[in-house]
Amino acid sequence: MTNKVLKISLVLPVYNEQVILQEVLAKYISDFKAAEVDYEVIAVDDGCSDGSVDILMNAAKLNRRLKIISLDARYGKQAAITAGMNAADPLADAVIIADIDILNPVGILGKIIEQFKEGKPIVYAKREKLGFDAMKDGISDTCVKLGARIFGIEGRYTGKTNIALYARDVADVIVSLPNKNKFMRTMDTWTGWEIEYLHYMSGYNKIEHKQKLRESAERMKRAGREPVYRDKARDHTASKVYAMACAIMAVATLAVAVYMAASTALAFHFHLMAWMIFIILVLIAVMFWARAIIIKRIGIIHTNSTQKIYGIKKTIN
Repeated sequence: MTNKVLKISLVLPVYNEQVILQEVLAKYISDFKAAEVDYEVIAVDDGCSDGSVDILMNAAKLNRRLKIISLDARYGKQAAITAGMNAADPLADAVIIADIDILNPVGILGKIIEQFKEGKPIVYAKREKLGFDAMKDGISDTCVKLGARIFGIEGRYTGKTNIALYARDVADVIVSLPNKNKFMRTMDTWTGWEIEYLHYMSGYNKIEHKQKLRESAERMKRAGREPVYRDKARDHTASKVYAMACAIMAVATLAVAVYMAASTALAFHFHLMAWMIFIILVLIAVMFWARAIIIKRIGIIHTNSTQKIYGIKKTIN
């Protein structure tokens, strides 16, 4: 890389993040200043129904580098990312896509930019988890990989990442692809460029995380705004309910099957039927749970032939 000042475009999909939005936005901007790069922040309002847009508007008055794109409805994270990448400065050296995530530590964008300066065209930053959380992430990634195959998503799913950087050439290729809704986690592998993985730990532990959320909520109340926490997608919630209902019925069926197995008065086919029903209920529960995870991670998956595309209501800055 040359010694010129780099220009970085940061794309932030935003949906009902008012409790942590201001703090995370300030953290990312401080990272850019510390890295001594030129930057722009593109916040994409994906149909927010809380005070997130007001927070963005106030921030944009203080920082002209913040651009706000308001979609005319809720289209999902992938569509919001697509809108943000399309709006990124074509002269920027790289595009970074990041979540509004309070757990990302101060300085993480600087570490990613350092990898880019060393010549890495794609940098994936993933926050490491321990114990049961790590196991849940592993199961989630497996379910999404399976879902991507079932729903006909081309490319190899590269796993969940919290922040991703794309060099200008890579970003141009991704933006130019004809897909209306771009599923980034598989499309990245189409480009053929080398991927560098950066692993980091959370900025807070679970107790500190909850305390930060409480502090943020209290600040909003003092400012006269009632905090509205990020809601769950309706389909995601419904899938979890169906999965739990099937699991409860499966446990009840298992108890019946065990009782039948211990009884010599019942015919064998009753035992077999009970076990078959148990297995079917377990499979249905797993399918609903997998669907809930897929919807939570990537939204409703769209095939390459989809015609759904976002609509922009207004753009500021």
